[in-house]
Amino acid sequence: MDLIAEGGSKPSKACANATGRVATLCAAAIAVAGCGPFDSRLEWESGAYAVLWIDEPSNSKLSYRVHPDTSVSVVDACVSAIADSAQFIGARQQPSAQDAGERYFVVRKQEFASGVYPTPSVAGPLSAAEYDALVSRLKLPALESVGSPGACDPKGATGPR
Repeated sequence: MDLIAEGGSKPSKACANATGRVATLCAAAIAVAGCGPFDSRLEWESGAYAVLWIDEPSNSKLSYRVHPDTSVSVVDACVSAIADSAQFIGARQQPSAQDAGERYFVVRKQEFASGVYPTPSVAGPLSAAEYDALVSRLKLPALESVGSPGACDPKGATGPR
């Protein structure tokens, strides 16, 4: 392929350098803006409820979808397991503080009118013993892991927090 411009002249060295700098700046802007394919992910869903994360897996939250592109957080990060029944959702959360232990929540499933920002009925945070007692009464199934293994570990892949 001939890189000589029409008329027989070659592009100047300054022009070639400027083009290289523009290409480098564009690539850097795309990388910094976080427009990559791994900035968010839906890990689990049941009706209008979903476990999803934005920016990194350790940000996984149990959310209620108000619209297809708008969610309201019900249980904050980092949600690592879910139990789902027709009426309730159980969630296990590993907070970001390294010395905090696992916490548990039970959410009563509700459907809200489109566009209404809900205030779901949530029991928690609960200890493991409190959660087990409530789950037994509500007949929730066992918790099942959601997301990437180790995403909620304070010393996980995203480094110390």
